[in-house]
Amino acid sequence: CIICGQHFIRKHPGQKICSEKCRQEANAEVTIRVTKPGNGLLTEMQPQVGKTYRARRIPRDGDGGVMYIVPGFGKYGVILKEEEAETITV
Repeated sequence: CIICGQHFIRKHPGQKICSEKCRQEANAEVTIRVTKPGNGLLTEMQPQVGKTYRARRIPRDGDGGVMYIVPGFGKYGVILKEEEAETITV
């Protein structure tokens, strides 16, 4: 499971989350601190490095990691990869 790290038997090939509880946690709002600039966006269109933002965490396809969607940037918000931000506790 990309959220809790537990091994589980997949019900379908693309499944990356083990349970409903982990699915809810995966889509939960979190506070993040941006650690690296995002790729492919103009500087003025992306969150600033070092600042904190409210974001929604979502599972990432492929390698099983996590991405963050930060609202307020562009029409739909901006997506940051897991290595571009860190979750913090407020």
